[in-house]
Formats: sequence, structure tokens, C-alpha cells
Amino acid sequence: MKALAVISIGLGACLAAQAAQAEMLVHLSRATASQMTLSGVAVLGDGQTMVVKTAAGPETVGGLLRFDSARAAEPQVVDVANFLADQGGLKGTALLSTRPDQNRKGLGHTPGAAYSVAHARAGSNLFVLVPVKLDSGVIITGTLVTDGSVGPIGPAQLLDWHIFAYHP
Repeated sequence: MKALAVISIGLGACLAAQAAQAEMLVHLSRATASQMTLSGVAVLGDGQTMVVKTAAGPETVGGLLRFDSARAAEPQVVDVANFLADQGGLKGTALLSTRPDQNRKGLGHTPGAAYSVAHARAGSNLFVLVPVKLDSGVIITGTLVTDGSVGPIGPAQLLDWHIFAYHP
């Protein structure tokens, strides 16, 4: 476990360095007391793909992978994938919300299909988010470390994370 934490921090530092060459807007992690919400999130049987459930139709609800800061004075929210509700005509969005700005992107998904949000190498539980470029040009990226579970995962299975949003 200690080695995985070092790898996660190392990859997180690498992504942070990449983002530092641009304008860093958000860095959320377990260490910075951010919170997470997982609903309809799973690791496929290959152990290498993390997905979020999409809504099958207009009357159904999908999943959510969200990270937010615990600081009430400066709330920061990153939705890696949100398929819970219609968001301004889009059902399936990525979002960066920092007071007073909100940046979104429609994810262009197939209704009822699993939406791929992160990938890991074979035998690893370190997942790298698929980068998402929001309509404003802001990029969301990061890493997630799980306990190695396959199938549905919740907060107990997510051991560490580093989520970055930056403007190149």
C-alpha cells in the first residue's frame, strides 16, 4: 500500500507539473480534505477500466463521479462524469465549478452504455482519468487509487485521488 501511495503521489506530481506550466485552477485530493461522491461507478472485469453508468433514457438516472472541496468559503466542484440529471439540455456532463464560474462539457455518450472515465495498467489499481477538455478550454485530469475491487465501487474502495483542473 505504501508503494502505491508513492506511485500515486509521483504520478499526481507529474500531472501537477504539467498543469503548473499552465494556469492551475483546482487540485483536489484526499490530503487536501476534499470529498467525493460515487454513484453508479464500477471497475470492469478486466480490472483496467473504470466506468460510470449512463442514463438509458429521459426518465432514467445514471451515475456520478464527483470531487469537491470541503472549504465553504471557496467551494470547488469537479464532476468527472455526471449522468444524474438533465443539465441545461445535456444529460451526461463534465463540470468544473468555482465561485462564480461554471464550466461544462457534454460527454457525448451512448444512452444506457457504460461511460469510460479512467484506465489502469494490467495488475495495477492506479487509474488515470481520461482527460476532458471543457467548452471553456479548461482540462480536467487526475489519478484514482482503488483497493483493487472489480465491479461496483463506492467511497470505501477509493483509497486516494488527485484531481486537477487547469487552463493550458
